[in-house]
Amino acid sequence: MCIEVSIIVPVYNVEKYLNRCVESLLNQTYKNIEIILVNDASPDNSIAIMKEYEKKYPDIIKCIYLTKNVRQGGARNRGLKIAKGKFICFVDSDDWVDSDYIDKLYNKACNTNSDIVYCNYKLVDDSGREDIRTDFYEQQIGNRTLSKRKMSFLLTGTGPCWCIIKKEILIENNLLFPEQMLYEDMAICPLFAQYAKRMDYVEDTYYYYQRENSVVHDVDADFQEDEAKAILHLYNECEKRKINLEMPVELEAVFTKYYYAWGINACFFGKYSVPPKRFIRNLVEEIHKIYPKYYCNPYFYGNIEPRLISKMLENDYYLAQELKSKECDYKLFYFQPVIQTKLDNLMRYMSLKKCALWGAGKKGRDFLISCKNSENIDCVIDKNEKIQNTKLETGHRVLRPEAGLQEVEYVIVSNKNHYPGIKLEVKKTNSMIKVINLDLYLLFDMAIEECMR
Repeated sequence: MCIEVSIIVPVYNVEKYLNRCVESLLNQTYKNIEIILVNDASPDNSIAIMKEYEKKYPDIIKCIYLTKNVRQGGARNRGLKIAKGKFICFVDSDDWVDSDYIDKLYNKACNTNSDIVYCNYKLVDDSGREDIRTDFYEQQIGNRTLSKRKMSFLLTGTGPCWCIIKKEILIENNLLFPEQMLYEDMAICPLFAQYAKRMDYVEDTYYYYQRENSVVHDVDADFQEDEAKAILHLYNECEKRKINLEMPVELEAVFTKYYYAWGINACFFGKYSVPPKRFIRNLVEEIHKIYPKYYCNPYFYGNIEPRLISKMLENDYYLAQELKSKECDYKLFYFQPVIQTKLDNLMRYMSLKKCALWGAGKKGRDFLISCKNSENIDCVIDKNEKIQNTKLETGHRVLRPEAGLQEVEYVIVSNKNHYPGIKLEVKKTNSMIKVINLDLYLLFDMAIEECMR
């Protein structure tokens, strides 16, 4: 059998979930695959499960048994060393995929001559909650212009899963994961798209399981600082590879978001029982050493949640009092002159058209307040039953999706994180409705039509 795709699965403390993952890979409709299971010195019964599969499927499943724990990055690197496939697919051992997952990604890569093909992923948990997300948007499809590479650097995210990638991209450019650290994907994955000549996308779904006992949820654990170390690693890689010279503004935005904003998020919103003063001080010192004017970056207010910006400025003792005390909300982004111009163009475009805004939360309301001609938005759609059939302070009606979608030709999605799921729901109701990704339109030099699907 000619192996075209190598699926690499790091294994650690997943005896409850490993069968589900492996069975989903064995059931792939595309058969020219190998499944490489890498046991990262797991202390549970995972090794016995692996050996059983190895014995039963010797032609498909290859196993590596490490005696020293090297974390997920090291396990993926070990799997990559023995991989025979032209393409690599990373799957985490508590996740799973549909039976045609590899088929769709591999065929798309071959038919379009793409180096990387991404797909949607679905956040799932034991409560039955499902939330479709993406790290890749249709606007990034095609040959890799500098503009698209900048967009990918800012948007494509830090996950190595939910994609298929040519092995030569990883090997020839030494895109290996750092070892002995958590959050290793943040240190290297944003670079994948920088070396692809062409990228594509399929609307298929990778099931990303959110388990409460995942190691990254350990409160007050020493390794929580690995997230900041990973982003420093990414920054150094960008300097070494001269990416800092080609896209300095984008690198500043990425570093600020992942290093300082996400570091502050860890300190104040869940990963520490008490915000660690020493770690916060280190974050502030490092961001000022590298980017002392980080808050002047044009992507700053559009790329980071206001609640994080508030905490960032509140804890940044270098900044003047007037900046620290500034109220942070999405209007700070929307009221920037260049953004106001784009909002004016969008509202003129929607004149005499039937249009809804999807999202009556803080971001959606701030958007409506910031638009000079927001009356061109006919209604707001939201799934929150508590606010349905009410009116916002701007006078807009809030309707449930079934009602709102009957009245409109266009839907503006205010939050790019929820765009894929909303677009899917809209298109199921009426495929003729145009769905606009507002964040992409405002953040990048793109026409309204380019952000519309």
